[in-house]
Amino acid sequence: MSIYEPEEEKQYSSMGIVRLKMVDKNSKLGKYLLAKKNKQYDSLNYFSFLSGAGYSAANISDNNYTGYNAFLKFMFPFSQDYNWFYGVGVRYQNLSFNNNSKINSNSDINFNSFQTGLDLAYFFKTSLIDFVLNPFAYFGFYNSLTRTITQSDGTTITAAPSIMNHISLGANANVLFKTSHFYFGPGVSYSTSYLQFNNYQDDNGVSYNGISNFYKSWSLNFTLGCYL
Repeated sequence: MSIYEPEEEKQYSSMGIVRLKMVDKNSKLGKYLLAKKNKQYDSLNYFSFLSGAGYSAANISDNNYTGYNAFLKFMFPFSQDYNWFYGVGVRYQNLSFNNNSKINSNSDINFNSFQTGLDLAYFFKTSLIDFVLNPFAYFGFYNSLTRTITQSDGTTITAAPSIMNHISLGANANVLFKTSHFYFGPGVSYSTSYLQFNNYQDDNGVSYNGISNFYKSWSLNFTLGCYL
């Protein structure tokens, strides 16, 4: 007993197989091109560099300080996940407080802090904008606090305690617009810091109480950066 397959059906069957092979080949080619495109896109985000500066404010021992800050951050991705980044950063803050409540003298306090530490960041990416949440932990490696008292006769008295510890924990939030390989956009920052220094005296031997407590600070920044 033999099975007869008409010539037309053979031809139709062979055309169907060829067509299926073409579809499968095109599917593989599409997946390859998509993977290559994603790889090129990912390579543009392998390394991020962020810098910025802006306005700062803090409340230290019930005194309101204002000033400015500047920062640099170098960010690297976690393995193949190009949304989570880790890195290192440095930050500088200059904060001042002016007390005009005294009748016979003015007291100015200037607080400078250079800090470095670790950053963790999540990049929520779109085609034009990246939304970034960036927790950080910084340690003050160089800090100075100078109290300057200007008396009514114009003479000045200074005092500068030695700062023992300055540690900051906080987070930045940024909206970064992308053009070519560059970032730019606004950001806000909030942190809680621990500041410690002992009692100290000024040039005339007047004693002042030290500080060993936490203080809050916040800032508004404009950020510039690039991604490679």
